[in-house]
Amino acid sequence: MLMKTGNNSIFQQLDDAIFGLQVDGGLGPSTIEVAASAGANCIVAGSSVFGAPEPAQVISLLRNSVEKAQQTLIQ
Repeated sequence: MLMKTGNNSIFQQLDDAIFGLQVDGGLGPSTIEVAASAGANCIVAGSSVFGAPEPAQVISLLRNSVEKAQQTLIQ
């Protein structure tokens, strides 16, 4: 349960919490780097995956981009 403490915002109260940031729409191999480097760690990429000749390769590329960006953001 979150408690209001003075004038602190919820984001200040949750400074050490870990959040997921989901991005949906327009994500694929050419756009994933921007979203991932901005902190997106949950990617919804329907047409770029299901419309690809090799869906597994696209999933791998998206996953690797997000994991690489997360390592950079954590450091």
